[in-house]
Amino acid sequence: MDDPCANLAKLTIDKAVVESAVLSDGVCRVNGSAHPVPGSDIRFSVYLPAPNRWSGRYYQIGNGGFAGAIHLPTLDEGARRGDAIAATDTGHRGHGFDASWAPGNSVALADYGWRSIKATRDAAAALVGAYYGRAPIRHYFMGCSNGGRMALMAAARWPDDWSGIIAGAPANPWTRQFRNFGAIQYAMRAPGGWLGAAERTQAKLPAQKRATLDAIIAAGYSPTAITAEDWAYWIANPDTAAQSQLTFAEQSRAHLLGHFSDETLAGELDIKPGDLQGFHDRGGKILSYFGQSDPVIAPGLGVDWYRAVQAATRGKTTDFYRLFIIPGMSHCQGGAAATSFGQSLDAPAVHQDREHDVRLALEAWVERGIAPAALKSEAGTKRTVIRPLR
Repeated sequence: MDDPCANLAKLTIDKAVVESAVLSDGVCRVNGSAHPVPGSDIRFSVYLPAPNRWSGRYYQIGNGGFAGAIHLPTLDEGARRGDAIAATDTGHRGHGFDASWAPGNSVALADYGWRSIKATRDAAAALVGAYYGRAPIRHYFMGCSNGGRMALMAAARWPDDWSGIIAGAPANPWTRQFRNFGAIQYAMRAPGGWLGAAERTQAKLPAQKRATLDAIIAAGYSPTAITAEDWAYWIANPDTAAQSQLTFAEQSRAHLLGHFSDETLAGELDIKPGDLQGFHDRGGKILSYFGQSDPVIAPGLGVDWYRAVQAATRGKTTDFYRLFIIPGMSHCQGGAAATSFGQSLDAPAVHQDREHDVRLALEAWVERGIAPAALKSEAGTKRTVIRPLR
């Protein structure tokens, strides 16, 4: 009996190879690798729901930190929703707090920064077309942290490829955030500069501790909004092997900032405000969010970026780009308030409607022209209603 999923393993794709295609639980799970330039080895996975369950939409998922792996449970969840969905390791193997793949490897840097986004999308397009016999009606990109940066990069570099993006706590400009991590951690470790969670709210501090607090504020964080637990875990954590600002600072210093010029790093990793003009002109939509209590990617940096896009698009930002600042939310999810609106597996929407589910909000905006006026979340007796920044 003919197996349309297994047949995808025989598909010829330009500059890509299908390595496996297996039907399991009604989902065709495809794994492959793309090689857009010599030395490039970008692994990707594409999950395809049964044709009679397909929504007609394609979603691509971004990666946190320094990437290096594909989060398969997220692909499972997307396919269960009825979406064709794909992700990539961005061209290297590892984990999100390891940048040891980067030194001397300009190909891997570009793959991580931007090239893997397009390579995965093009390979997925061939697979979707072969499996369903038609192209998706809409293309969406969704990610948080570095994944949010990848979402903005997708819109900036290939505006014709995407209908809408969800950019959660986008790590952009990534190069500036690297240096902010370093400045904060340098101040924390200077003589007398250590600033614990209990000290961050004190009015009077010794000069060196005040210098540390000033560095944190200047980087765009809201110290009083960050929980004591997040402060200890992300900002004041002395363990270079932990998931912390210090680890990001050390990894970027050792493997990126010392090996590539500032111009090269910015060109491969950062998006400038004016880069979104093409996406705006094409009619694409951006739904972005930031936790006010984020201890990782500075929310103030996100607001500055949004204002810069406003200036670049002459104040027309809300026509295509809406930013929600979530009170009490930590990095991408969690925190002291109700902060779940479908942005991840760990933050499911309480209700399946466009006010409570960020994906449904974006789809309503793109497909029906209903701009998101609010995001709502519930957790027990807690209720959060967030309006977009103006």
